[in-house]
Amino acid sequence: MAGAEVAMQAWKEWGLQALVLLSLTVQVALLILGELRRHIDSGVLMAFVWSAYMLADAAAIYVLGHLSVTSRTPEQELLALWAPFLLLHLGGQDNITAYALEDNKLWLRHLQTFVAQVAAASYIIYGSSIIIGERWSMLLLVTILVFFVGLVKYGERVWALRCAGSSPTGNYRGRRGGGEVSDGHISECPWVPEPLKRRRLDSSEAFLLKAHLLLDFAKDVFKGPLSRIALYGTAGTTPAGSGLDGEEVYKMVEMQVSLVHDLFYTKAEVTHTWYGLCIRMLSWLAIGVAFLLFNILLLCDDHHRKLKGGYSYSRVDVVVTYVLFAGAVVLETASLVRAMFSSWTCALLLKRSSHSSGSKRIAAASACTCTFVVGVVLYLRRLARAADLRRRCSWSRCMGQHNLVQFCVRSRASRIRRVAKWVGVENWWDMQAYSWAVPVSACIKQQLLKRIRAMPEAREEEEEEMQESQEEEEEEEEEESSASSSSEREVPEARQWGREALMNRGLYENLARCIKFNKLDESILVWHIATDVYLCWYKDQQEQAKPPDGGGGDDRRCQLPADLVQAAQALSNYMLFLLAARPHMLPPDGSSDAYGELTRNLATCVDYSSGEELRRLLRRYEDFPSNIIRFNKPLRRGCELGKFLVGRRGSPARDTLEMICEVWVEMLCYVGHGCGRESHAKQLSSGGELLTVAALVARYMTSPNLRRLVSASTQSNLQHLQSA
Repeated sequence: MAGAEVAMQAWKEWGLQALVLLSLTVQVALLILGELRRHIDSGVLMAFVWSAYMLADAAAIYVLGHLSVTSRTPEQELLALWAPFLLLHLGGQDNITAYALEDNKLWLRHLQTFVAQVAAASYIIYGSSIIIGERWSMLLLVTILVFFVGLVKYGERVWALRCAGSSPTGNYRGRRGGGEVSDGHISECPWVPEPLKRRRLDSSEAFLLKAHLLLDFAKDVFKGPLSRIALYGTAGTTPAGSGLDGEEVYKMVEMQVSLVHDLFYTKAEVTHTWYGLCIRMLSWLAIGVAFLLFNILLLCDDHHRKLKGGYSYSRVDVVVTYVLFAGAVVLETASLVRAMFSSWTCALLLKRSSHSSGSKRIAAASACTCTFVVGVVLYLRRLARAADLRRRCSWSRCMGQHNLVQFCVRSRASRIRRVAKWVGVENWWDMQAYSWAVPVSACIKQQLLKRIRAMPEAREEEEEEMQESQEEEEEEEEEESSASSSSEREVPEARQWGREALMNRGLYENLARCIKFNKLDESILVWHIATDVYLCWYKDQQEQAKPPDGGGGDDRRCQLPADLVQAAQALSNYMLFLLAARPHMLPPDGSSDAYGELTRNLATCVDYSSGEELRRLLRRYEDFPSNIIRFNKPLRRGCELGKFLVGRRGSPARDTLEMICEVWVEMLCYVGHGCGRESHAKQLSSGGELLTVAALVARYMTSPNLRRLVSASTQSNLQHLQSA
């Protein structure tokens, strides 16, 4: 009891100070974690980000409410100064305004909270002794400066949520940035001045500027639905990637994924404007002046005490206020530096220099000034290698993995899973315990670009009609209606995964029954089982081909497809991961029902003790119980397909592995452009997905207008912008 009383007494004396410091600490944590979540897909990290995001508002609102009902003596005048700091904390950090996409849609709720908390802070200041009677002090001026900074920054956050939540991509519908396409060529980047073109810029900075130039086109992926991409062309169609370097498009798309993340989850649309930059400059100056005045106030404390009747401020309150000021100065400085040296600011200045109004002399002076400032900013960014860092941290650059065989074997003997099932969190535990991530390898990227290059171009008339239909759609259309309309446009051929790859090798007629399904989830299971069966057999052959002494041998033919083996396994596991852990990212004809039924059958009705044993059992699927193999079509057809692939012993292993990779990449592209706009946007908050990158790359390389735009921009502008 004595310990509890001591704790209660300590809380009464120092609880308020502790909560104020906690509010500042959470803001610093959000500044750091907001950048990490952009390119790290981790459940632990997301838990910390969510906790900090929720705690930031809760702590500040609680302290404001407590201050508004607490009686204050003249010795507690500094408590009135804390209220504006709490408003500043409620304004949040520039790199995280929303934790999830749904937070943007709740901007009206944040507006209501904004009004209530501003009123509470005003009441706290009004009821304090600093403005009672005629005793107006320097502390009042300090409080007013911080109050207006907090008011503006908090209102800015609400406006940023409103801009991101008003429509899936803000206010960019129907707008097209950059140059104009004429006779297949783009105008020479009209907002990039000639003096800047002659500069030698880092190639990464050039790609980043081009990503800004074409950002409005990338936003179409998040407006949805995407214009249909023809996955099955006829022989003789013009490849979409002719004359276009897919590697360059892939690099640009990676940067654009990061830029779109800024639009949805940060203050980018508000910060990187003229008034946004002015707000940062003025708020930094105001905080600095307020800090200076506060130091003058404390230096004149003796005179202040005499005027106020002999009392002095609490030393603890003074220390807490100093910490709040120091934290505010650091955070505002970081915000100003980020805004001034951001690539967004470079793009803003370049556009401003090309659209200067007024007389020719004023326009020329404005353009010259903007170009000079951009040159300085780009030079400093090159020294810091900011563009390279932006690309490396643009998204997670990893792909989730989930393997059917490993899941069945490990979950079968897991006692923790039984507890999770009893508690009701079985699905969540399965994804956390039996899923992992691997980097996107160069081979996977090459296979993806190779398949996209082989896609035929979409007809310009169809593209224009689709664009007009998108503009006529209501911006607040329900996700279900969008999904159903997308489902109606499905073509039957698109569900026969592997059709083109098998036809090119003369195998389609024999395997048409195995690959023809009405649902995407069943097709994923069939090809996943077949891939696992074939790779298990292939690895057994690799082990048998090794010399008895364990040496590598000279059989280069066996070692040649090693990268394809990893790519095929990673793509297969990734598509099953999407089916099991991200079903919301699949088109309407994909669900996890067939996956759940299959895992239950394998876990309870088949006897095995290890993954290799289960894979070999799948190869001898005739030994399965008749009730499983007869009624579970994906299992039976997957085993049949895997057994057929194993039987192709006369064909090179590389050919079979390339065929498997072609099927998975084909399926990945289909799922990517069939995924809903909100599903793509939601995943950006936790590292992004390869699915989104694939959809954007395919969007550029299969649209004739966009292909010419990117190709011309690459061939003309980058020759000027890239370093030698």
